Amino acid sequence: MKNITTPAIALAVLLATAPSAAFAESMMTAESQGGGDVQIEKPHKGIELRLNDKPVNKGSGPTINVRSIERVNSEEVMSPENPSIMLKTKAGVSADTGVDMRIQKLNDVLIRLDKTERLSDSARASIKASVTGQIQSLKDVKVKIQANSTSTVKDKMNTTNHPFRAAALVLPKAAITAAADRIMTIAGQMEAFSAKIDARITAASTAGTDVTAARAALTDFNAKVADAKVQAQAAITLIATVSADKEADETTFKANVAALKEARTKIDAAQADLKAAREDIGKILKSIKGKGEVKAEGSVR
Repeated sequence: MKNITTPAIALAVLLATAPSAAFAESMMTAESQGGGDVQIEKPHKGIELRLNDKPVNKGSGPTINVRSIERVNSEEVMSPENPSIMLKTKAGVSADTGVDMRIQKLNDVLIRLDKTERLSDSARASIKASVTGQIQSLKDVKVKIQANSTSTVKDKMNTTNHPFRAAALVLPKAAITAAADRIMTIAGQMEAFSAKIDARITAASTAGTDVTAARAALTDFNAKVADAKVQAQAAITLIATVSADKEADETTFKANVAALKEARTKIDAAQADLKAAREDIGKILKSIKGKGEVKAEGSVR
């Protein structure tokens, strides 16, 4: 076998035989181990190295090693020589991506918040201030990430969950508050309507109309309206203790999520009550048709 006598010749051989794209993904270093001939120990995978149309086989003695490199954040880091830097850079990229995703989601919350129709201006401003503060805290974390070690980057990445989890509680709480307020408003309107329709039913009965069905429907109507108010108030009570505190521990966060889910169930029940009450209105109006017109106010969305 013909030996490659110098590192320069060995490098020329590899350059001449390896495709440019493949070579761009690898890096060669010459290592001298006490003099003597230098031979190729690890050729690039898939490439047969040849000299004067003859294959070059690995041998003993000083070697030229082909080592792969990784491109992280546009920086080339030789993994065998500098694994800690490579891992740190990878962790930084991952953390940056995670923070950016959370910031985008919080910005989406702000956009949705601007489109809400039933929140008061003060409530909207308060929630926006909370979300904006959480976005800023994420940006502060991002600034610190690249300057830290791998373990510190992971710790910083874990802290980014806190503002995002807190924001995940803000909008549902606001939506439930608005829904409960709307339900209470409609229920109040329906209670006022109940008194008016009761008078119409009495008048129809006096005129000789059978109002049995109307009375039954009105009784059910009143019960449904009353229950809607109870359910809405229960929802308000449940979310009163929900805090969008970014420093809250896991147990507190899970308790807040559970409270929001239960409150949402209460709101659904209240809305179902109001829907049933509206159906009762239809039955009442049908049974006393021609005995006076009663117009219901309010709607359930």
